Amino acid sequence: VKLTITPSAATSKILYFAQLSSVGGANSGATIQINTILYRHISGGSATATGASCGTYVENNTYTPHMIVHLDSPNTTNAIEYKLYGSGNYATGGQYAWQRTTGSTQIVALEIGA
Repeated sequence: VKLTITPSAATSKILYFAQLSSVGGANSGATIQINTILYRHISGGSATATGASCGTYVENNTYTPHMIVHLDSPNTTNAIEYKLYGSGNYATGGQYAWQRTTGSTQIVALEIGA
C-alpha cells in the first residue's frame, strides 16, 4: 500500500491519513495481532520509518479497521513515497491481509504550507 506526494516547499509538512481494513485467518481460530508501520522513501531512496504505527487484534475471519494519522516534516521538494508495511503475530499459524473481498483501505496525504 503506497502513496506519492511532491511538496512545493521544503518547509511544508505532510499530513498523512490511512484507514485500513484487516482480516485474519488463523489455524484453530486464534486472534491475530496485526501491526502497520509507515515508512517514507524520498526520491526512491532507502526506507525511513516515520515513527507512525498502529495495530489491532483481528478475530478469525473478522474485518477490523485501524488507522494511522501522522504529521511528517520531510524537509524536501522531491517526490516522497509513503509505504505501509505490515506484520502479523500469531502463535498457531495463519495469515492476515489488508483489503480483501470485504472492507477497504483509504489513504490521503495533504501538504500543509509552513
